[in-house]
Amino acid sequence: MTRVLFALGLALALVGCGEKGAEAPADSGPATSIEYGAMPQHVGKRVTVVGWVLGAGESFHVEDSEANQSFYFVLVDNPEVDWEAFFKDYEDTEKLVQSLQEGERSGSSSSREVREFSRLQDAFHAWRGLILGQEARSDVTTWARFSDNPIGAMFDATPGGPLVLVRPTREELASAAERLMDEYRSIERSAEVRATGLLTRTNSAESGERRAKNLDEALQKKPFLLLVEHYEILRTARDMLTKAPTVGADELVDPGQVGGGGR
Repeated sequence: MTRVLFALGLALALVGCGEKGAEAPADSGPATSIEYGAMPQHVGKRVTVVGWVLGAGESFHVEDSEANQSFYFVLVDNPEVDWEAFFKDYEDTEKLVQSLQEGERSGSSSSREVREFSRLQDAFHAWRGLILGQEARSDVTTWARFSDNPIGAMFDATPGGPLVLVRPTREELASAAERLMDEYRSIERSAEVRATGLLTRTNSAESGERRAKNLDEALQKKPFLLLVEHYEILRTARDMLTKAPTVGADELVDPGQVGGGGR
């Protein structure tokens, strides 16, 4: 589940990341473009690598202040996601929301609407399970730390557990469907990025960085951490479709968007 961590004063445990190894010193030279699988040979160097940031997966937001923030995402190499099937469920969810927003919302919802909501909710949790499974692959080895959010505000849409609705009013079902739509949008905003930064090991000490204990524990699941200096969005999940869906996305980041990433 997406988690928001606030590193404020004594609320954080100041934990070290292990002793600084021989591979940790920063390389101030130009970045080297590498394949994702070549990470082990380039620890301690500035690299440029391509990978996907997936919405609704493992991610963390650490905030010391408005001007000092870090966003951590698993960087996934070639995720195996059937985007066409995903966007079919996405469109069906948007149609359900639109239908429930029409007419009188205080009356009872129909059994057909409740069944459709349940189907789409089950589908979302299956999609999220797939996203988490892609991040957990053994060949996915790297976290990326950004100073801004590469996939937009939907980072903060935390997927909740399934809702069980018994004879909901149209108002209640509409509210639940709108929440579900937000959860689908969190995956829709997934994007492939070309990121440049210093590649370190997750157990290397980082000078001056303060982190929460549960973030350190999560980072240990992967051997590498890319301290992103800048990045470019190459394509989004929607760009993976051979034919664009009939329903458009609002405020979706554009391919080619460039952002910062390090401190």
